[in-house]
Amino acid sequence: MDNKPAVVTNDAHEAVAKHLRAHDILPAEIPEKRYDPETLEIDHVAEKKLVRKLDLFIIPPVMLLYLFVSTSTFLRGNESNA
Repeated sequence: MDNKPAVVTNDAHEAVAKHLRAHDILPAEIPEKRYDPETLEIDHVAEKKLVRKLDLFIIPPVMLLYLFVSTSTFLRGNESNA
């Protein structure tokens, strides 16, 4: 069995895009999104909500892992010195 990856040519992309446009799935023109750093606005409220959410999901499991490792090391004692 041949395990080579499939090569998709530009013609195949055009054929798929033509099919999607014919069925009104893809717009006729796709605008390019260019972000100018000078005009880019950051929603600080949304940023704070995202950071808070990530903190609530990341910090508790990491602290539990740290607690588990530190207590298991304490309970084992100095076996490496024996």
